[in-house]
Amino acid sequence: MEAIVTHCAGTDVHQKNIVVCVMIGLPDETPTAETRSFPTTTKHLYEMLRWMESKGVGQVSMEEQVYIRNKRCWLSAASSPSRICIQVAFIWG
Repeated sequence: MEAIVTHCAGTDVHQKNIVVCVMIGLPDETPTAETRSFPTTTKHLYEMLRWMESKGVGQVSMEEQVYIRNKRCWLSAASSPSRICIQVAFIWG
């Protein structure tokens, strides 16, 4: 499989924490993965943002389960780390 994005992250958002997996890899090498968990407080959201930026992450995918009119729905988004941080703060703020 060919690498399209060399520095990316995926997030799993829960009420009390966010699990982030950062994957880094060039097209000719096996990607490395590092996973961390962050509380959903504003302070820790910014810590998460700084960690992703320090890893060079340019693309983040986020999935969230919500209820709309009593039906369970999943929201999915891909964006930059700072935009995801703002979206998470809005969801749980």
